[in-house]
Amino acid sequence: MAYKGVIKNKRLVVEEPVDLPDGTEVEVEVHPAPPTPPDLVAILKELRHLRAPVDEETNQALAREAQGMWKDHPDIKDSVSWVRAIRQGLSSGSEQ
Repeated sequence: MAYKGVIKNKRLVVEEPVDLPDGTEVEVEVHPAPPTPPDLVAILKELRHLRAPVDEETNQALAREAQGMWKDHPDIKDSVSWVRAIRQGLSSGSEQ
């Protein structure tokens, strides 16, 4: 069983309800989320406004080139989760 959560007021708060009775002892293993480089966030914000229409052939070629580009990056074990975290940061009101 694995749950995600955040620390608030020095207490662990899980994101989803936990189906365990009160008083159940648990062991918590901390895996801090990788920080989002501020410069990357700024670049993504700019690129969002500069989207140009791309034909399907070009889109497929770009997708093929991008596959596996993060495979040797030690701090990105799950690229989908990493990108989701960046997108959530962009949409959570952190825009200036």
